[in-house]
Amino acid sequence: MKTINHLLLILTLCSLSIVALAQSGDYQGSTYYHQRESLFRTLPVQNGAVVFLGNSITDGGEWGELFPDQKVLNRGISGDVTLGVLHRLDEVIRHQPSKVFLLIGINDLARGRSKDEICHNIFQIVREIQQQSPATQIYVQSILPINDQYDRFKALVNMGDEIIRINNELEQHAAEGGYTYIDLHSEMIDGLGRLRDDFTNDGLHLMGAAYQRWADILRKLL
Repeated sequence: MKTINHLLLILTLCSLSIVALAQSGDYQGSTYYHQRESLFRTLPVQNGAVVFLGNSITDGGEWGELFPDQKVLNRGISGDVTLGVLHRLDEVIRHQPSKVFLLIGINDLARGRSKDEICHNIFQIVREIQQQSPATQIYVQSILPINDQYDRFKALVNMGDEIIRINNELEQHAAEGGYTYIDLHSEMIDGLGRLRDDFTNDGLHLMGAAYQRWADILRKLL
C-alpha cells in the first residue's frame, strides 16, 4: 500500500510540474503561437461558446461558417503541442465554454514525444477544464491519419501505427476521464489506412472536403 501511495504521489507531483511549466511565462512557443495567443487574450469573453482547440488542423477550419447557428471560437494555433495548449488553457476557460472540441498531439509526435507523454498531457488538459469549468462538455478527437506518399513531413513518416496507439488509449480512457471520444481517424482514411488523397494536398493538412466531412461528424453533437 505504501508503494502504491508513493507512486500516486509521484504522478501527482509530475502532473503539477507539467501544468506549472506550461503555464509559466517561460513557455517557448513559436512567434506565430505568441501572435495568436496575444490576440485571443485581447478578445471579449464569450460565455458559453463552443471552442475548437488545437493546432494547425483546427486553426485552418472556418468553424463559424461551418456552424453558423452556433457561437463558435476557433482556438487553433498552427504548430501547437500539448504543452502549448496547457499554457494558454486559462484563456479558453475564461469563456466557461458549453463545449470544447480538442484535437492535439500530431506535432508532439513530430517532436519525438512518446505516446504516454502525449496522452498524459491530453488527460491533464481535460482535468484542468473539468476543474475550472465543470459545466463544459469535453470532446477529445482522435489524431487524424497522415499520408506518407507526399513525403513533406519526414518526422511523421511511418507514424501511422503510433497514431493508432494514441487514439486507442484516448478512446479507452474516455469513460474514466469523463469526456466523449470522437473517432475522426477512421472517417478520414483510405483503403491503405492513409489520409485520403482528396482530403489533403500535403499529407497532413486538410482540404475543404475534409472539413466538410469533419463538420458532418460533429453536427449531431452541436
